[in-house]
Amino acid sequence: MYPVSEDYLEAIEKSTTTTYWYGQIKAKNGVLYSFTEDDIDSGSGRITREISSGEDLEIGSTCAAGLDLSLYLDANRYELYGAEVKLFYMLKLDSNSWETIPLGVFYIEDPPERDMGVLSIHAYDAMMRFNKDFGSTLIGNPYYMLQYACNACNVELGNTQSEIANMPNGSVDTYTYEEATISTYKDLISYIATFLGGYAYIGVDGKLYIAQYSMEPVRTIDSDWRYDYKPTDYETYYTALTAFFMVTEEEETYSTGASGGLTYDIGSNPLIQFNLDATRSAVLNNILNALSSFTYTPFKASTPCDPALMVGDVLNFTDNHAVDGKLSVITKQIISIKGGMELECSGADPNLNVLTKVQKSIKSVAKSNNKDAMYYYDFINAGSIHADDGETVKITEFNYITTKATHVDYHGQVKLVIDTTEIISEDMVSCYENDGVIKVTYKMDDSEVKEYYPVDTFTDGEVLLDLLYFFYASGNLTGVFSVYLTCEGCSFDIESGAARGYIAGAGLVGDSAWDGSVKVEDNFYKFNFSSRMHKQMTDELVSVAPQVPNGDTFSQNYKRISFSRILKSLTSAVGNVFKLHKFTVPYNAGEVTLDNTKVSDDKWVLDNTSQIGMVTTPNKTASTILYVKTINSGLNVFYIVSFDSGTTWWTYNNGWVAPDYTQDVYGMFKSTMEAITQAQWATKFTGNIMIRAVLIDSIASLTNIEIFTEEVL
Repeated sequence: MYPVSEDYLEAIEKSTTTTYWYGQIKAKNGVLYSFTEDDIDSGSGRITREISSGEDLEIGSTCAAGLDLSLYLDANRYELYGAEVKLFYMLKLDSNSWETIPLGVFYIEDPPERDMGVLSIHAYDAMMRFNKDFGSTLIGNPYYMLQYACNACNVELGNTQSEIANMPNGSVDTYTYEEATISTYKDLISYIATFLGGYAYIGVDGKLYIAQYSMEPVRTIDSDWRYDYKPTDYETYYTALTAFFMVTEEEETYSTGASGGLTYDIGSNPLIQFNLDATRSAVLNNILNALSSFTYTPFKASTPCDPALMVGDVLNFTDNHAVDGKLSVITKQIISIKGGMELECSGADPNLNVLTKVQKSIKSVAKSNNKDAMYYYDFINAGSIHADDGETVKITEFNYITTKATHVDYHGQVKLVIDTTEIISEDMVSCYENDGVIKVTYKMDDSEVKEYYPVDTFTDGEVLLDLLYFFYASGNLTGVFSVYLTCEGCSFDIESGAARGYIAGAGLVGDSAWDGSVKVEDNFYKFNFSSRMHKQMTDELVSVAPQVPNGDTFSQNYKRISFSRILKSLTSAVGNVFKLHKFTVPYNAGEVTLDNTKVSDDKWVLDNTSQIGMVTTPNKTASTILYVKTINSGLNVFYIVSFDSGTTWWTYNNGWVAPDYTQDVYGMFKSTMEAITQAQWATKFTGNIMIRAVLIDSIASLTNIEIFTEEVL
């Protein structure tokens, strides 16, 4: 619902209201035409908005709002092709003042027709701009993908990064599956909205938004404030979903376990084609949880006009045919200018056991069995990348599987904005620019390619870095190829979409995102076993397939073995991960620093008089960081990390970046921090670590922070 005052809400409920409509048209040549409601042909104007294009309730919808308007306007109709139209509604309040509501920003798609001096205008909002060919492969979280699409189509994104991150799957890195067909950016927006369990729309400010369905009514509509109301005798709700997995060409079904309800078919959404079953299952269950969180009563109604109500708003109808407490959502809205309003809630009948297919599924392309075919897998960075002088960042990662021994080629091109470091001369009066050096490091899995380090030198400004590498891969191999850049004597920025590349090879099966792997390693000093040890230790072949860990024990007896230089007692298998420190509640003095927080019920919580609070661990020293674990209440605790005793703080988002303190909330979620790998920690970690938890509301709570390092020997 558009934010309005209490005076507006009181005035709109009255049986009679005083309103005024006006607008303006801005032609491409800059000429501005203003019009009032007297210039609008009587009964001609209407605005249509919807978030479900058919009779079913949808997620992933990308419906464009339309404006039909006939004006008495003295303007060259050909000059109005592509013009911007803004419309406004004013309501007179009891205080005799007026409150204005914007009704949207629209664009005239075709030259208006003129008949007897009247211009007939048909315009649509900015959703139509996303009808632009999409031919890229993206990798990143949903926010960066949305930003990339908006930048490509000249539309501003209305959601903040934290808003997207708080949605189901909002912090999950995904990719546009290579063998899927995404024709336009509008298709991409639809798949992202489905991935987030929501729908897409253009707000009245002209920006793109992703929103969620809810069960929080914004208004109660009684019989005095409606002309007609026709509810259904059933409620729409979902208890299962199906999805098509392209790799196996099989349909998968997920259920809440509840009886009845509709089954939603999301088709072969290319953002959900994770090869790791656990990742795909978690993502789909998150979408199902969003679908199963609402129950609506479909209806059709005609009411007085209130443009503050919007599609996606939840209503509670009372009196006559309505059942108080049964909620409905506006999926379609038709506003008649200088008239009333038509509202509708779509939804299928679960009693008919309907399998809804409201999302148009793209056709899957079966994987070819021809091992000699050449396959290409490309990459475009969705998020921006920054590196300071001396820093190393990863710009590309390909994960692939070979069906046969093959040669693999990598080609890449990166557009960098170089800022070279100034060097002060000996006389300390003048300074000059140093040449910036970019060093390229290739890695196969986690091992550097030591025989080949491309290096190039640049001055300030935009530069292009061309990359080429080829390697031999044996058959039936799962591998990771990644590219890192190190800057010396400069810093650089890579904008979204400016790092591009592909790998190609025969018999190659690939993903553009790594959706999960587990690697355990430890170091220990050499020790000798005597000849009296009865069990022989041998190397064994490991097959390329998901492995189930199997335990093994020594069943024979052997004499005592002496270990030396072991500082930590060996209580279980060598290679245990050592907990560097555990900060829990209740805590010892000096373990943490509390800022506007207190201890209540064995939890750190926000002080009632504070707007924000912090829990900061002391500075800890370690040789490496394996991972971090926390226990907190959910999406209201954020984390930042310091590696220099609290002088500077960092978050991780496709690389280490400084927190944006201008935002109301800043930092990373628990899931983001816990997903940081040892290699990613190593790019910033210098031997010391502090963690600060930021509690942002009164229900925020934190009970545990654990930092893990390798076992000390």
